[in-house]
Amino acid sequence: MATMNDIDMQLAELDIDNEENEELVIEEGIEENVNRFELCLVGRFLTEKNINVRVMKSKLADIWRPTMGINIKDLKPGLFLFQFYHKEDMQWVVKGGGRGRLMGRYS
Repeated sequence: MATMNDIDMQLAELDIDNEENEELVIEEGIEENVNRFELCLVGRFLTEKNINVRVMKSKLADIWRPTMGINIKDLKPGLFLFQFYHKEDMQWVVKGGGRGRLMGRYS
């Protein structure tokens, strides 16, 4: 099991300045009411390990507990779209909501 020092060292070694500039292509012709992209986040996990997508979806739903639910889509390997259905749910996550529950097992 990784210690907090190990995690801190790994985070310090990350170089996000050289990250590839990737474009998210949104299909044209889709009604705006159907896909509300203003309530979406795109992200990836900072790990070299493979992510069990089914388990990740379940755990994040348990940690974040969005009032109106969440839809997590696999955009491409390692890149995910997190679609929220309530503005406050997304804002809570962006502000670090659930971080204590997520990081608690490492401290």
